[in-house]
Amino acid sequence: MDIEKLNQINKEISQCEYILTKNPHCSRDVSSKPFFMNPVMTQRILLISRDPSNIANSNHTLIGFKNTFFRNHVLTIFFREYNKNIAKVDETYFRKFSEKFYQIVYWTHYSKCYPGKNKTGHKPAKSFCSELYLNREINAISPDSVILMGKDVIEFLMKDSVINSISRNRNNFLKINNINIPVICLTHPSNANNGCKNDPKYRFKETVEQIHVTIDKY
Repeated sequence: MDIEKLNQINKEISQCEYILTKNPHCSRDVSSKPFFMNPVMTQRILLISRDPSNIANSNHTLIGFKNTFFRNHVLTIFFREYNKNIAKVDETYFRKFSEKFYQIVYWTHYSKCYPGKNKTGHKPAKSFCSELYLNREINAISPDSVILMGKDVIEFLMKDSVINSISRNRNNFLKINNINIPVICLTHPSNANNGCKNDPKYRFKETVEQIHVTIDKY
């Protein structure tokens, strides 16, 4: 990981000219600001999801206790021994796994800001941020493994459909700094996506197990 380069990219993200624009070209909701993690050298797994959730945006935290999407879904995907019901009532228990996640995983997003809602639900995320930053982030991090979470980022990076990409999960790679890095593609784990999660074509449980096996190495 090139921390200096990644910090420079994060500085650009934090100073994005569209943060103060009422009608930006990107998918930022007017109430949103970009999220990014502070990098540490031990973060060898790169997680890329669609965008910071509404809960993350409302509570101003990406991996904190109040981010129930992280607490209930993300940590469950990463750690087989994690119990979300215990974490709900025991913040010390939660923080043990949150810290472990932070030490292993660098989490970034296809769209750096929460896009907001429309009449039908979550607004679609545009690729604007990804075209500016994502490949530069991936190269700066140079991870051991990459996990892509959700349709937008899978289609953007794998150049194929979600189902096709998931079906190749043990043979998916991104070339990063001239090295083929293994990629795991996962349909989005939110409750709103339960239809896909329960559809055998999306291999949700199988993919979560593959993520567990990957994380067990750390």
